[in-house]
Amino acid sequence: MDSEIERLRKKAENYPSPSVYSRLADLLHRNGALDDADLICRRCIKEFPRKGDVYVVRARIQLARQQRADAVATLEECIKRDTQNGAALELLADIAQEDGDLPRAIAHLERLRAVRGDDQALLDRLRQLQERRATRADEGVPARHDTETVDLTNFSSGLTSFLSAMGNNSVPPPPSAKPASGNLLQPLCQEAGVTGAVVFDTRGHPLISSGLDTEQETLLAAMAQDVSSAADAALHDVSGGRFASWLIQSHLGQLMAFRRNEGNLCLVALTEQNVKAALMELKARQALIDLGEA
Repeated sequence: MDSEIERLRKKAENYPSPSVYSRLADLLHRNGALDDADLICRRCIKEFPRKGDVYVVRARIQLARQQRADAVATLEECIKRDTQNGAALELLADIAQEDGDLPRAIAHLERLRAVRGDDQALLDRLRQLQERRATRADEGVPARHDTETVDLTNFSSGLTSFLSAMGNNSVPPPPSAKPASGNLLQPLCQEAGVTGAVVFDTRGHPLISSGLDTEQETLLAAMAQDVSSAADAALHDVSGGRFASWLIQSHLGQLMAFRRNEGNLCLVALTEQNVKAALMELKARQALIDLGEA
């Protein structure tokens, strides 16, 4: 192993590439040289920030150092940069499962399924987690009820700025013109007037999307996270509740957000102005159920 490490060190100095960096960092990690391994990872991320494999190696190093939160952040950054990185999604699912967060583990595995296809081992794991989650519910986890809808209609300046940031002068073309990255959202995004949708977690990190490219889904999730936090804060001051849904309109289009009960995942859709929220709600909530949300 030592000779291979030295060979890769020389190659990294003379002919640096993501694959060489990743292999070298992985070997150093396996050899117990965590500091050296992390240094190589950081060098690779600086030089090749969109290559995801080294993020996974660095996350494993952080887990070995008991830096669990840092590892999750590294993997989430990996998914932002490299949306099809199956190793990152699988490790995120492993961490969530170890933490007992079955909805989040299921969500990561569903996205992994969209990347890898119907791999039998993956399908078996999904089924097992879904059964465990159903068993927990049967054992008496109390039901939770939605709070009232928060109507943020006419918040046009925020949405107009958002659409401008996405580079649009009008509502974007329907999602059928773009490849969908999240098969669970396709039924919703195939509705007339729906441009795209994204599901994000409590940190505002996109988990699964359809009809949006990587930059669009990140921007949409970030804006929706800000509005959702404001809606939660306002409701908490009044009634102690949390939002179930909200709507923002402008002359360019509208955003609709849905959350099931008091779950941790939020689905936001970008639509034309004439699309009715009531017609969207059923499919949005079904998508959240399919993602494992309570």
